[in-house]
Amino acid sequence: MECSCVLKFSFSSAQKAKEANVALGIEGPKNGRSKTISHVVGNKLVVKITSTDSVSLRAAANGCLRNMKIIENVERSSTEETESGTKFTRCDRRSHRGL
Repeated sequence: MECSCVLKFSFSSAQKAKEANVALGIEGPKNGRSKTISHVVGNKLVVKITSTDSVSLRAAANGCLRNMKIIENVERSSTEETESGTKFTRCDRRSHRGL
């Protein structure tokens, strides 16, 4: 049985949606059980996932949602400003262990 879903993500501008589309890329399992297609419509990123079964559809959708959460967090942290108006990017110290 073929399954499909459409995920829509809204952004503050069409440019941000295009950047998210590039960052998202074409990801997913390489086993041929699911296929992901994404495109931008205005300020929305539309992701369509088709799959041969519900298990692979769920896995592909979860992967897309996880990646979009990362994109959202990067966008949010890169546009935050300090009180002086200087832009900065937050960095998690745990990611720099051993440096």
